Parts: sequence; structure tokens; C-alpha cells
Amino acid sequence: VVQKEISNCKMAGEVDVLFEVRNAFFLGNYQHCITEAQKIKPPSAAVAVERDVLMYRAYIAQHKYAVVLDEVKPSSPAEVQAVRLLAEYLQKPSRREAILREVESKLTS
Repeated sequence: VVQKEISNCKMAGEVDVLFEVRNAFFLGNYQHCITEAQKIKPPSAAVAVERDVLMYRAYIAQHKYAVVLDEVKPSSPAEVQAVRLLAEYLQKPSRREAILREVESKLTS
């Protein structure tokens, strides 16, 4: 869905509002990624989800798991919930088996 939204924007000649966020993330400039993501007012829900995923992945790359765990709520989209599970997995080694079971459960349902 997100990729389709991006393709539609490019075909319509619009600017890719997440270019700077994606570029910073993939270059490993995580703080810049976070800063740029916080500035964006997404034109659609799909863009907002992709922005949040990239921003929270950048927080994880900085080992700021608590930020992700505090900000991502149960009402957040599934894509963002998956990033939250990754943060929890990395922060809490004692819960890794339970988290893996939760992921497997979500994948089979």
C-alpha cells in the first residue's frame, strides 16, 4: 500500500515528501532522519505510516528503545506495531522467546 502510494505520487509529478527521511535513514544519519520525519505533515495515511516506521527504526538504530515503546500505542497501525515489537525484542532479552511467539501468532492469524 505504501509503495503504491509512493508510485502514485511520482506518476502525478508530485514531490516525494519522504525522500529526505528515507535518504537519511539509509545513509545511517539517524538523527537527521528523526528531525526531518518530525517536520513532515503527511498528505495521506500511507505516507504517515511510512514516516513513522522510518522514524521509529531510526530511534531503534540509536538504541532509544524506550522512545518507541512509549510512543507506539496499541491503536497504532500494524506496520508501526511491528517496529514496536522489534524495540521490545532488542530491549528485553529475557522476553525474546515470548516476543517471537507473539510474532509467530500474528503471522499465522
